[in-house]
Amino acid sequence: MKIYTKGGDNGSTQILGVTSRVFKNDPRVHALGSLDETNAAIGHVRSALNVCTDVGLVVDARLSDVQNWLFDVGAKLTTNTKGDFSAKVLEMEGWIDGWEETLPELKNFILPAGTEAVSRIHLARAVSRRAERWLVDSASADWSLPLINRLSDMLFVLARYINYVNGVEEVIWKS
Repeated sequence: MKIYTKGGDNGSTQILGVTSRVFKNDPRVHALGSLDETNAAIGHVRSALNVCTDVGLVVDARLSDVQNWLFDVGAKLTTNTKGDFSAKVLEMEGWIDGWEETLPELKNFILPAGTEAVSRIHLARAVSRRAERWLVDSASADWSLPLINRLSDMLFVLARYINYVNGVEEVIWKS
């Protein structure tokens, strides 16, 4: 089977569950693309983790779960079916709460900086925010918003946590 079909050469694409082709600037196509970018960015984070440590192994496993969930969201969005990700949102909130328990209280805005993995986490967080904005524009995807919103929160706390366990101080924003 060839990877190319030439069907998109005119700026359109086929989405499962949609009877006619849609243009590639359709909000749902943007949402799908941003989910894909988020997934790729998380893969980029995983490649920078030190999986030779207990922390690295746990974080890698959790990010692997998230990558699979992002594919689930994309599949539901593609087929125009609703998903229930409430259990996954609660699971992610548990991760966030666990990491936050070890962190000093956040009293200032911080800049996205630190270890290489942390810099990649902050980039993944920003990309996930873009996916969230496109999902808002894709009216059929309101069921996915809690998961994607919590993802950006999780990535923010994870970045702080990774810096903390590596002894890297946060860079405070100076106005």
